[in-house]
Amino acid sequence: MAGASFLPYTHILLPHKEVMTDQNAGAIASIAAQNVRLSSPDQKFTVLGRQLHGPPMPDITYQPLAPRHSWLSGQNIGLARAYIHHLKSAPQPDLVEVHGRAQVARYICQKRPDLPVVLYLHNDPREMKGARNISDRVWLMTHLAGIICVSEHIKQCFLDGLSAAAVDEAKICAVLNGTTRHLCAPQPKQNRILIIGRMVPEKGILPACRAVASILDEHPDWCLDVVGGRHFKTETPSAYEEQIAQTLGPVQTQIHLHGFQPASVTQGLQDKAAISIVPSLWDEPCGLTGLEALAAGSALLTTDRGGIPEYATGRAEIIPLTGTELSDAEAEQKFEQNLATHLRLLMTNTAAREKLQRQAWADFPFTAENMVVNTAKARQAFLSRFTNPAL
Repeated sequence: MAGASFLPYTHILLPHKEVMTDQNAGAIASIAAQNVRLSSPDQKFTVLGRQLHGPPMPDITYQPLAPRHSWLSGQNIGLARAYIHHLKSAPQPDLVEVHGRAQVARYICQKRPDLPVVLYLHNDPREMKGARNISDRVWLMTHLAGIICVSEHIKQCFLDGLSAAAVDEAKICAVLNGTTRHLCAPQPKQNRILIIGRMVPEKGILPACRAVASILDEHPDWCLDVVGGRHFKTETPSAYEEQIAQTLGPVQTQIHLHGFQPASVTQGLQDKAAISIVPSLWDEPCGLTGLEALAAGSALLTTDRGGIPEYATGRAEIIPLTGTELSDAEAEQKFEQNLATHLRLLMTNTAAREKLQRQAWADFPFTAENMVVNTAKARQAFLSRFTNPAL
């Protein structure tokens, strides 16, 4: 198992909420799909998750599971139970990679201690079942084969409060998310501002739209595209989305509200946008939207929350926040004002805007290919140190 040329057969287990289809894939499903598609052809994967209402993504070997006894412990543990049952009759993997659910990783590790289980963390584990408490994270550090974090920020969240004696640095690493750059060269940009994100308060979409609305009528040759919904599917607009529409009403002739759109549509909008705004108010783990803006060569305007500075520093305009914007109206208003000021500068100062666009294009190490290579190295390192407690 520790041989340098060994390519493990890997099971990737998704959270129950993730949908492995081109139309409705969330960030976790998208990252998992990239890890499968961009790995070497002789690397074998099976992705397991919820039952789908349509075909899974092409080129993905997908095994749907029906949660077992979910009424007892919820859908995710129900999915874990179904996975353990599935293993009774399925070819055994060399590695089990559980994405985004600490309690599922622990459940599988306890039921099948002979299998190396890796937890792939996409969010702050301190807000996650099975990892909220220090004792939970110590258990995971001790018993799992390894932990992959989507940013150094998330890694530090996991290590928060753990004593030096409890930390095994060889068992945890940060592999920044990556995205595929489909353009071969920078494309001419249009006077378009783009905001993409889930329509929830922590993403900061509403204050960002207020900032844009306050200055957009000064620039009739510019327009704003807003893309996203509460979830990764088309549904009735929420009260939050209705607030956004009302906010943008006075400049509606310069606005395009697209709702949720698949990646193929957002990609086209991103390619055209001169400016992309990622106005996150929460500790963003390592959001794909900002990475996609940089990959397209857009001028990125964002905040300093969570893992954003790890990819945005030196490549984007970053607005520092106090961390109280979600609960303090005065702090939120100050953010709106700062955002409007920075945006006005980028709209009116062609040299400044194009400088950011050049920096975004020229300095982009965050490719999906690099992410996949680094993830494969982490898997190999974890496997080389794993010992079966049953032997």
